[in-house]
Amino acid sequence: MKRRVDSRGRISIGVENAGKVMYVVKVGDSYFVTPDEGKAEEVKRRGLEVVLSAYMRLLEELGEPSPEEVEEAVEEELWRGASSTRRS
Repeated sequence: MKRRVDSRGRISIGVENAGKVMYVVKVGDSYFVTPDEGKAEEVKRRGLEVVLSAYMRLLEELGEPSPEEVEEAVEEELWRGASSTRRS
């Protein structure tokens, strides 16, 4: 999903999330947003390693993709990896 940051640095992620507690983890120059504290902690712990690993796997799979293709594929891989993490 593509969103524009407003003049106060805010991004709307939909009214369905209004009032919810969301965890935001900065990984490199990207942000991971989730309502699940466990997933946020896992992303924080693994940090940039997760992003780079996903990126390298995608480069092997896709060859030399366009920047848009990379962004879309990395986003999908991150969500797939985050949704398969074990809860403690």
